[in-house]
Formats: sequence, structure tokens, C-alpha cells
Amino acid sequence: LSGNNCHWTATGTTTRPILRFAGGFYYLDWDGVNDSGQTDSNIDFSAGEVTYIAGVRKGRDTSAPGVLAGLTSDYSAAGGFMFAAPSFSSPTFGAVARGVTSGSNAGAHVNNVAFAAPWLGTFTGKLKTQSSALCEVRLNGTSQATSTTPQGSGGYGTGPVRSGFGFFGRTYLEILRNKATTGTPLTDAEALVTSRTG
Repeated sequence: LSGNNCHWTATGTTTRPILRFAGGFYYLDWDGVNDSGQTDSNIDFSAGEVTYIAGVRKGRDTSAPGVLAGLTSDYSAAGGFMFAAPSFSSPTFGAVARGVTSGSNAGAHVNNVAFAAPWLGTFTGKLKTQSSALCEVRLNGTSQATSTTPQGSGGYGTGPVRSGFGFFGRTYLEILRNKATTGTPLTDAEALVTSRTG
């Protein structure tokens, strides 16, 4: 899979999610056991901003975390972040992060049975370390959880973005930016993802 010369590759031949087509939409089908992969080039998140938008069908609320996208294998490591379904601290969704310098763990978690598995919709996670720290989870275009807990100083790290690793379900169109997307660009991107999720 590819986007802007940042190709995504499965970790092995037996750990690839299956590309499927149904209902007019392509999606990746993740087994929740060992399907996993990462970008084969590093992405610079040192500015301390991340926006991740994806069409998601979450298949379970156990065996957390189900990694949608993350930097480093441990979000609590300096400069790490993770978007998960389910998340660490609730049965639904989460966005967690830690700044690269003097970092402190912070996270926003949605704990609402309305979003329990099986759930299909548009997930948006937003993270920001500096000048108004933020962790936010939006579902179907509406903010569901936020945290303004300071994450330390500095931005996030630079490295490959990982996905899979315990996630059971489907992912449709995915958008990842090393920017804090707001306003009309955010709602337009969410609408685009929603139009390709089913």
C-alpha cells in the first residue's frame, strides 16, 4: 500500500491483512492475531502534531490495544503515540501520546456502549504536544473525548508508523498527517473517508 512515497508493508507473508472488496468498497481485513505492518520509511512528527482519519469496522472490545496507527511499539515511550480500537483504558476507542522531552503520558478514551463492537464508522484521532496540548477522539465527525493533559516538551519522534498488532476488524480509506487538521479541511477529510466506508 502506498501514499506520498511512504509505502506500507506487512511484517511478513503470514501477517498480511487481506484486501477485500464488498458493498462497493475496498478494505483491509485484520485478523486480530498477528496481522501487522509498518511504513517502510520514517515520518517526521517532530512538530508535535498528528491527525489520523480512517474508516473502521471494529470487531471486538477485548484484547486491547487494537492498533490502528502508532509510532513506536510503546506509546508510553518518549515521543510515541497510538490510535487504538479498543484502547488501553476503555472498551471503545483511544488516542494516547507522550512528548519526546520530559514526556508525560496523556490520552483521550471513549467509554460509551454506543460505540461498542461491532461498530462501523469514521474514526478521527488528533494529537498535539505544544501550545495547547491535545488528545482527541472524534467518531463520525463529532468529538467524543478530549484531554489537555500536558505531554512534556518537544514534539513526537521520527520513525515508521505501525498498524495492526491486535486490531480485529476492517480499515477502509485512511489518512495520516503530521499536522493538526482543523475546520473545513478536517470535516471535508472526514466526509471523504465516510463516503468510502461501508
